[in-house]
Amino acid sequence: MSLILLSVFVVSCMSEQLTEQDSSEVAKSTKSIRLRSKKDVDFSDTLYVKNKMQSDFNLIMLNHIVFDENGNCSICLSPDEAQTIGIPQNTYDEYSSFVESFNDRSL
Repeated sequence: MSLILLSVFVVSCMSEQLTEQDSSEVAKSTKSIRLRSKKDVDFSDTLYVKNKMQSDFNLIMLNHIVFDENGNCSICLSPDEAQTIGIPQNTYDEYSSFVESFNDRSL
């Protein structure tokens, strides 16, 4: 009995009416994307690269250097945010000095 009440409740809460579509209609209206990978790539290599991209402090800092419309660059990561995600203060300071020297050269 409770299963019937649950079914009635679910059906009554639906905001759209379900319609049946032919699979050829769906195939025509949506384009599928296929991802291809090299056959000789080991899955562990892919995990290593992903891990390296997400944990290498230099890559993280490089990804947080942005350029404004005037060609100046800045770090879009505060020292506190860097410390929170584990970036050492000396690494942050190195990139901060690089950004400052780059902006001085472009003047």
